[in-house]
Amino acid sequence: HKVTVMKAMILERFGGTERFAVATVPAPVPKRGEVLVTIKAAGVNPIDVKTRRGGGIADSLRRQRPMILGWDLSGVVSKTGEGVEEFRIGDPVFGTVNFPGPGCAYAEFAAVPAEHLALKPLNVSHEEAAAAAQSPLTAWQALVETGRIGAGARVLIHGGAGGVGHHAVQIAKTLGCYVISTAAGRDAGFVRNLGADEVIDFNTERFEERAKEIDFVLDTVGGENFVRSLHVLRPDGMIVLLPSDRKAEADEAAVAYGVGNYRHILMHSSGEGMRRIADLLAGGRCMWTASSHLAKSPALTNGWKAAGFAERSSWRWSDAGRCRGFLRTLTRRPWRRCAGLRPDCGIRTGRSPATCPG
Repeated sequence: HKVTVMKAMILERFGGTERFAVATVPAPVPKRGEVLVTIKAAGVNPIDVKTRRGGGIADSLRRQRPMILGWDLSGVVSKTGEGVEEFRIGDPVFGTVNFPGPGCAYAEFAAVPAEHLALKPLNVSHEEAAAAAQSPLTAWQALVETGRIGAGARVLIHGGAGGVGHHAVQIAKTLGCYVISTAAGRDAGFVRNLGADEVIDFNTERFEERAKEIDFVLDTVGGENFVRSLHVLRPDGMIVLLPSDRKAEADEAAVAYGVGNYRHILMHSSGEGMRRIADLLAGGRCMWTASSHLAKSPALTNGWKAAGFAERSSWRWSDAGRCRGFLRTLTRRPWRRCAGLRPDCGIRTGRSPATCPG
C-alpha cells in the first residue's frame, strides 16, 4: 500500500538531546536513481553528536524542514525510483547515505540514492549492518582509497578501540599490514583481539618511543597527537587526519615539519565502498562492535513512543563518552538472523531472507 506519512525523530533546533521529538511527517517519495528504504535499524556516530549540537555539518542542514538526522541505516527496499536497476523491492540493504548532507535515517522510511547502498550480507543482522556503515567506510577510504596501503606496510592507527579505529585495525590486518595501535589500557585486550600486532597504552606510554619507521598513520585525534605522529613517519610515509576541527593546525604543522604526504579526508557516501565492506562482513574478515544498552531494552518493542525514548537515550549514552566501537539504536524489530552456514546461502549477494536456506 502507498505510504504517505511516517514517524520520525525530528530535531527542533540544535542543542541538547531534549531538542528531539517524535513527529508524524510526510513520507518521502523516491526520485530518479533513488530507492525508498523501510528502515530497520539506524546508528549514532560522533558526527551525529557534533551536528546535533550545532557543529559538524550543521550548516548544511539548517534549512532542512523537518530536520531529521542520521546517516547510517539498514533496512529493506520498499520502492524503487525510475532508472534503478541494481536493487529490487524486498532487497535488504545498508549504507551511509547522503553524507555530507541530509541523511534522514532517524525515521521509518528514507529515500536515498541507490548508488550509496549495498546489499546487506544475510549473515549480518540489521542492527549489525547499521553499526558497520560510516565507521568502516571512513576507515576504508582512509587506508585503501587514500593511503593505498598494502601487504607488509607498517601502519599506526590511533584510537584502535574507537568507531573508526576498530574497523581500521581489522581492514589493515586483512590487507597484510603490520598494525600498531594506540588505546587506553583497559581496551588493550580488545584491540589485540581485533588483530593489532602491538597496542600502546596512550595513558602510560609515548607512542613515538615504540612506533618507528611507519609507512602510514591514521590520526583520529589531531592536535599534539598529529605533531608527534609526524616524527614516526618514514620519509615517504603518509599521514591521514580525520577530525575536521583539527585540520587548520595540522596543515600548519605539516608545512612546518616538511611533511608533504599529508591528507585530511571527509568521508563521503559510496556504494562501491559499502560493497567492499559487505564483502568483508560476509567473509567474516571484519566484525562490528557496537556499544549499546538499548538492544535488550523491552521498551523497544512498544513502538515509536519507545523509539523516541531510545533515541534520546542513545544520544545521552554517546554524549557521556561511554562507547567502545560504535553506538547503535533500533528503530523496528529486525528480520530473523540468517546463520549463513550453508554453502549455497549466498550471503554475499543474497536477496530476501525468505529465500535464504541458511
